[in-house]
Amino acid sequence: MCFVLFVLYVRYHLRVITPLSAVYPEPVLKQLKRALYYTNIDHNPVKATQYFKRCFDAAHEMGVSSASAEMIDIKWIMAGMLCKFDQYHAAIMVLKSVDHDCYMWNAKINRDAKNLHRTRLLRARIAACCKIGEYAAHELVNDMEMAEEYFISATQLSLAEMDRREREGVGENEGEFITQEAVANTLENLADTFEAKSNHALAAPLYLRAVTLMPKSCHTAVLMNNLASSLAQTLPEQAAGVAQVGAAEVPAMSRDMLIQSARAWAEKAIRMTAAIPPPERTEECEVGCAVATHNLGEFAEMEGLVEEARKMYVEAESLAKAIKFSEGVDNAKAGLKRLEKKAGGGVEIRNG
Repeated sequence: MCFVLFVLYVRYHLRVITPLSAVYPEPVLKQLKRALYYTNIDHNPVKATQYFKRCFDAAHEMGVSSASAEMIDIKWIMAGMLCKFDQYHAAIMVLKSVDHDCYMWNAKINRDAKNLHRTRLLRARIAACCKIGEYAAHELVNDMEMAEEYFISATQLSLAEMDRREREGVGENEGEFITQEAVANTLENLADTFEAKSNHALAAPLYLRAVTLMPKSCHTAVLMNNLASSLAQTLPEQAAGVAQVGAAEVPAMSRDMLIQSARAWAEKAIRMTAAIPPPERTEECEVGCAVATHNLGEFAEMEGLVEEARKMYVEAESLAKAIKFSEGVDNAKAGLKRLEKKAGGGVEIRNG
């Protein structure tokens, strides 16, 4: 048993500790090794936190900037450790310090310079804001206001820099920014937050912008489905004149126009998934196709087209069964039951 533990420790030291020796000065490395020991071996978050803080103290005494790549990496490791032990509130505080330190460095030291350091810190801020939003939305925190605030920050930072680079061009020493797909992900995070609060008119333009940025993939079909659902649930008075971060103003649309637009996006999602060949065509494509088909049933139901709605629900149930998508099966059955109830209750419906 002792030999096995020794072998595991040696492997851990070679895989985790040795690479760090080339990055951190000894006073910082000494505390970091202890922090990682209590994170990965002894599983003691109190002691791990204590030694992470000593890392920061040692770095400060040596004049290492809190916004340096090395110190930001330690904060990310610390935040991951805290989440590992379900201490999401504490992890949020650590990541807020990342956001603050990067902002202060760019605002007070780097100022208006367009260089690699600015780009690195901007990327770090966006990543921190996204993760804070994710943690704030976790069931152990459930602070949707904070989630919305930080997803908005991540979206604004991403779009502002992307638009600036398109407008001014990329400077010789600026380096690469985040990808368009990553920007689309920040838009999706914010849209999901609005959607969870039934703010469909705010979610829809964000999903639309995300669709335009996301490369053609199975996940693009998911975004199209989300967009279709948001449009179908948006009331005309909510859609008119709404302007949201990352999206153009939404023109006034009637209820019928909103549903027709939703239908068009769901149909486009189905066509996209059908056009994606293996191995790019993943389970996400299959689920997306089933969801889009179900959405078409709901849109037909909204318009009173009972036969078309029934046809779509039956097809959606079949597609969901084929891929063992239980939620899809349940939703399709629920749709069919609603149609039966409406027919039995004398609710006026139209045949398509």
